[in-house]
Amino acid sequence: MLAPPKPTVQGMTRGDETRRRILDTALMLFKERGYEDTTMRAIAEKAGVAVGNAYYYFRSKESLIQAFYSRTHEEHLARCFPLLERETDLRKRLRIVLDTKLDTIQPYHRFAGVLFRTAADPNSPLNPFSAESLETRREATELFARAVLGSKRKVPKDLQNELPDLLWLYHMGIMLFWIHDASEGARKTRHLAGKTVDLVAGLIAMAGLPGLRPVRRRILKLLRDMREDETAASLPTEEPTLPKPERPRPKGVLFLCVANSARSQMAEGLARDLFARNGDGILVQSAGSAPSQVNPLAKAALLELGLDISAHVSKSVAQIDPQTVDTVITLCAEEVCPLYLGNATRLHWPLPDPAAPDPADENDPARRLARFRETRDELVSRLRAFREEWAG
Repeated sequence: MLAPPKPTVQGMTRGDETRRRILDTALMLFKERGYEDTTMRAIAEKAGVAVGNAYYYFRSKESLIQAFYSRTHEEHLARCFPLLERETDLRKRLRIVLDTKLDTIQPYHRFAGVLFRTAADPNSPLNPFSAESLETRREATELFARAVLGSKRKVPKDLQNELPDLLWLYHMGIMLFWIHDASEGARKTRHLAGKTVDLVAGLIAMAGLPGLRPVRRRILKLLRDMREDETAASLPTEEPTLPKPERPRPKGVLFLCVANSARSQMAEGLARDLFARNGDGILVQSAGSAPSQVNPLAKAALLELGLDISAHVSKSVAQIDPQTVDTVITLCAEEVCPLYLGNATRLHWPLPDPAAPDPADENDPARRLARFRETRDELVSRLRAFREEWAG
């Protein structure tokens, strides 16, 4: 069952603030320019972040919209749950769910119209029926299940299983009307919701009458048949190709370069954050053959993403316990990479050293930092691809 929303945390990290700023900027530009005409580069420039930063938090424009769906859903739960706890009448509980939904999304009414042109496409990942929208759709359906089960209304057991999905579809019809509703404050939508909730609650009450049992069973069978037809249509008609062997999930990853001051330090910080956010439980370390000290620009480049590696220190590869490593990733390009003698899977990502001397930017701190940003962004891309090989 759906858990109550988490309490809002007052203090956001730098990364949380950056993520919020990018999302707010994207929503503003989508309203101004339209979804199709807004690029990730334009969003990054308007938000005052590097393009790589934007892609670090959101892999695509579609990811931004999914984050918008999640945000409005969390806001909906925060308004809805306290009111549901004080009410047991089914009709009133359903009205609470719809009213709080409309309260939550009303500030985005203009944007919803812009988004609808893309989300209405059956093949769009932004479609509410798409696989990408599954998590938000599932949580919204669970909310309707909670509204039904928490009421004093007894619902036939066979109907209980299908009712949350039916109520979600009903609420999607209300949302579609709301998108096209030009009345002040969506007054017509609220009127429609109030009147139809009375009808829906009445139909649910009637569904339990003995005389309507055959009708109820025929309707539920039709729903099951439709679901089975949809599943059958989605099955492949040709012999499926065998999937490529997946890389096993690593237990300990070691990033290696020469000085352990820039590339490997950034890789360690980025990997730790990526694996921690996904609950992978992987030990991440970095080292070098001739360790020096962590480059301040490496710290600055990661701090732009809200990642603080100020406590990192350069380490010799000799200090690493081989028992803690099963995957080694070397990052050297021009230099000779350190030799690791332990038993481990070896990968090589040749990346130019952003700290290498360059007369062109000797007196230009901004250009030197830009080189570290390029390396950081390349590491973000490679780490995501690396994780997809074993996490899917």
